[in-house]
Amino acid sequence: TRDYYLQPGNRKYLEAYRQFMLEVIGLLNVPADTARQATDEMIEFETQLANITSTPEERNNVSTLYRKLMLDQLQEEVPQINWTHYLTIVTERPVNGSSFVVMFAMSYMRDLVELIDQTEPRIVANYLLWRFVRHRINNLDDRFLGAKQRFSNALFGRERNPPRWKNCVTQVNANMGMAVGAMFVRRYFDENSKRDTLTMTHELQDAFREILGRTGWIDMATRQLAEQ
Repeated sequence: TRDYYLQPGNRKYLEAYRQFMLEVIGLLNVPADTARQATDEMIEFETQLANITSTPEERNNVSTLYRKLMLDQLQEEVPQINWTHYLTIVTERPVNGSSFVVMFAMSYMRDLVELIDQTEPRIVANYLLWRFVRHRINNLDDRFLGAKQRFSNALFGRERNPPRWKNCVTQVNANMGMAVGAMFVRRYFDENSKRDTLTMTHELQDAFREILGRTGWIDMATRQLAEQ
């Protein structure tokens, strides 16, 4: 989190993270001197990223975090990104300069592109590769899992990694949740459970409609849409 990088009292955790990163990079057969340099550069880059993030107090002020503006305005504010091209690809529909978007944390986005402009591309590339490798640690062999365990122990006091089968089940459920859910329902969800669930759902719907009927600040069009 932000505090791990910016609070002096958390220096021991940052050092544990540095050792974790060094160990993993070493396991990838990177020479020691190169690994140390890359690690120091990436931690410095992450520290700068943490420095431009909002504080918890600022995050509580939703009105300042979200900003509605036209795409042309966004392009002027953050010209380093071709927003029209990007959003056309993401939304799979044509957008133009008069299209409205809601931007989250505009100040962070401005600071981010400025930081990337000021950082050597090699450091950014190393950081992106590190993030990918770290995300895939659970898919690697026991040497990598051991490095992760030592880091987790320093950070959280966890004494051992969970069994590999638990990680496998977690990943399957995270990526194929609907399929796993269907298997669970077919095996454990009998007709009585189905009937009870439907009854509960209908009662919740009725209660929601009753609340809508008593809510005076919602206009008629919105109320009708909510009831549907």
